[in-house]
Amino acid sequence: FVMDRLDHRLAMVFPRTAGETASAMAEREQSWLDTVSDKPAMSDFVSQGEGYGYHLIAVPAVGLPPPNARERDGAVRQLLVVAVVPIELVKERFLDPVNQRQEGEVNAALVEHSGRILVALRPELAGHNLLTEVPAGAQGAVARLLAGAGQSPEVLPAATVGGGIELPDRIIAGQQIAGLPGRNWTIFFFTPLAQTEGIVWKMFRSAMIWAIVLS
Repeated sequence: FVMDRLDHRLAMVFPRTAGETASAMAEREQSWLDTVSDKPAMSDFVSQGEGYGYHLIAVPAVGLPPPNARERDGAVRQLLVVAVVPIELVKERFLDPVNQRQEGEVNAALVEHSGRILVALRPELAGHNLLTEVPAGAQGAVARLLAGAGQSPEVLPAATVGGGIELPDRIIAGQQIAGLPGRNWTIFFFTPLAQTEGIVWKMFRSAMIWAIVLS
């Protein structure tokens, strides 16, 4: 939607049938929208329950008033172009193909800069903090990956988060997503240590087959 920054009215809504929903969201997020200055900005994650929620991306813009807006005297309007990014859409397009392709050998999670898990293979993990809820000895590894400083996979010991969600020992690697206004997202890739032997064996078996074929 497009919002007039002076009177908070919605100038445009996409799609047009979403006017009521857009008005309710603009009113609910008004305090954050008022903080957007002259640069694009991205809101904190707004949770709507287990595995669901959204970010807002707001881009400052200018526009002319409608022809019948006499009170503006032709002055340029200060606008905000606001896009709603449902986290479920990100999950379906980018993470589900990884999480559904293999039998738990490798799974992916989307984590924001604070360590909060936005999307995970296990929906009950969404909202928990990977940085503060893992064992103290593993927090440094998570922090390095979140900062983009960890170039090599790390081993995380078993942990219990959220008062009862058990995570086994696992190998973890991270890749930052650049270009988000004022935000850093990192995709974490996990492989349970118990399954690494099977993965190595598959690779070894494939290598042996190719060696036989080429010999």
